[in-house]
Amino acid sequence: MTSRRITENCEISSRLARPKSSQIISHELPLDKAPESYQHFDERKKGCTKVVLNPAA
Repeated sequence: MTSRRITENCEISSRLARPKSSQIISHELPLDKAPESYQHFDERKKGCTKVVLNPAA
């Protein structure tokens, strides 16, 4: 398989399999909850996969 063909396949795959942010982000918390959210993530608490910290919340 040529490098061009591999690149084309990767581009097609990335367009077809692009997840929605809601499928990745498990928690959205205010910035002041950062220490707690890092602890939960570090401890691999169930359901904690991706935390977004929102400074405006």
